[in-house]
Amino acid sequence: MINQYNRVLSAASQRQEILESTAYMLHSIDVKKSTFDFLQTTRETLSDTSFIDGRSPLSVDETVWQVPFDEAMAWHARTPKTEQPNRFVFHTSFCGSTLLARVLDIEGKAFSYKEPNILLQLAQIKAKETQLYCNRSQWRKLIGFVLDQFKNQWNTSEPTIIKPSNWVNSMLTELMLDNDESRAVLLSSTPEEYLTAVFRGGSERVQYTYSLLRHLSTAFPEYAGTISEVEDSQAQTVDLFMRLSLIAYAIQQRAFCRIRSLVDSAHRLDCRYNELINDTPQCLEKIAQRLDLKLSPIALDRSIEDNFKYHSKVNNRQFSASERDAVNAEVYSQYQSSFDAALDWYRAKFEHS
Repeated sequence: MINQYNRVLSAASQRQEILESTAYMLHSIDVKKSTFDFLQTTRETLSDTSFIDGRSPLSVDETVWQVPFDEAMAWHARTPKTEQPNRFVFHTSFCGSTLLARVLDIEGKAFSYKEPNILLQLAQIKAKETQLYCNRSQWRKLIGFVLDQFKNQWNTSEPTIIKPSNWVNSMLTELMLDNDESRAVLLSSTPEEYLTAVFRGGSERVQYTYSLLRHLSTAFPEYAGTISEVEDSQAQTVDLFMRLSLIAYAIQQRAFCRIRSLVDSAHRLDCRYNELINDTPQCLEKIAQRLDLKLSPIALDRSIEDNFKYHSKVNNRQFSASERDAVNAEVYSQYQSSFDAALDWYRAKFEHS
């Protein structure tokens, strides 16, 4: 949680500077005060930080700069819009999205915003069906304002990419439909890889996945019956949470299906975790092309070399594929019968319906 003091700008010129400058990042909405909250930050800070949702320090001066909501929206309405498309990396949980965002972040060529807090907040506002969301015309304008803020470039040769939290999978179509030229990578893993990753992370990750399921179900009410059926069953705790985790996976796949039905294939790309890891150069070239990023094979190779040897979420921690595989094998060995039963249930429930 960010612990900073607030500063409401008094001069219109100051507020316009905040709205126009890349150095001030839109961080959140203060609904009670009807303000947008900005943090003054740097490219280096945002690039180095795994998640820019407030878990890590982002501000250069411990200040939250507040701009009145109505004034910001009026400014946006009269300001000429950038011709840059929205570029997204949408993803299911625990599938290498942070690594992908890091590799695509190449100074002078592209910049990645990794899980901005403001988008997570919009997903929560939608889930609660607050007045801000229920006014659909205002809601669409709000999304447009937020996404345009993340098109601000640190320099003219750096188009921006947004990797939202998977919490935002509840509103992917709204993000994509903001702009006719929006482009997206849909990154996911197999059901087996997903379940292994959840249980590899222990109780904290299991709890996160259950919270995610509760959140996503507000946007996908058609899954309510299946969730209730599982929760009311007499299954053992491990089996119960495996099935609930797989429902969360199924909902995220449904969200991706909606994007496929709405967006031309020239503007989207499906990518699996194992492609990213095992066929990295070719996979990244396809991603860069689909996102309309001018990244040469040489630039990508250098970024792969710089990023793949480190843990994507822990700075300066060496990454070991053999260590990862050993942990995955241990997890599967410990839960083998439950894994097999849960995956059989998933295939019968979701793949053959």
